[in-house]
Amino acid sequence: MENHTPAINVSTADKVRTIEICNPRKRNAMTHRMARSLLQALRTADRDPGTRVVILCGAGDLAFSSGHDLDEASMFDEEGDGDLAFEYPAQMGTPVIAAVSGHCHGAGLILALSCDIRLADRTARFRSPGAAFGMLPMGGQIALLPRMMSPGRASLFLMSACLLEGQDAADWGLVDLLVPDGDVKARARELAKAIASNSPGTIATIKSGIAKLADEEPAARMAWEQRQVARLAVLPDAAEGVAAARARRDPDFSDIEQPVASN
Repeated sequence: MENHTPAINVSTADKVRTIEICNPRKRNAMTHRMARSLLQALRTADRDPGTRVVILCGAGDLAFSSGHDLDEASMFDEEGDGDLAFEYPAQMGTPVIAAVSGHCHGAGLILALSCDIRLADRTARFRSPGAAFGMLPMGGQIALLPRMMSPGRASLFLMSACLLEGQDAADWGLVDLLVPDGDVKARARELAKAIASNSPGTIATIKSGIAKLADEEPAARMAWEQRQVARLAVLPDAAEGVAAARARRDPDFSDIEQPVASN
């Protein structure tokens, strides 16, 4: 008999960890217990040197996550730290890919926004419902969305609480890669494997730099880059990259430990 107990399912292959939000009876809505489990799964993945990339997805094709489970007494996890899960991917050194099909609303949208890369198909339906319920869109939506879209489109999306479909989400910049329907998880795995095969030190530094340098002045950006170039040059990644180039072969970073990103 199929188990319908809400859960966070975790699997690992080829240095890629897949974390699946599973509550299909409620379009993968997140209970407080699920959110706590998700936070623990993300923390564990980020501490594991054998995990190079994390994929976040929803069970089935109907939803990534429709947000908080509204049947719970409070939208907020007043007895635990589950609310931290939705913004946690942005704090990780490990890159995180959101693979979105179907509904991605509320807290599910916050979770997708906090990932480094968002893949979706045309079945994706994004919504920030706060304005429709007298609540402020939280989780960095007001700061992040105007950078991804134009400020006007971010205003339209947040103020109207409208549904934004996959094609429009890609056209507006919310989705980074639009893929054929039904292929989003497979394409996410392909992309994750490609990232996982590259230099872990460089990948961690790119992620750190993208987050850090968005609002920096040009001189500060150049100074940061120079520091990171000097730091990366003495890592095993660089030695392997140079050796591979000289031998006219593909580099092999598989045995190089995932580093802690430097600021």
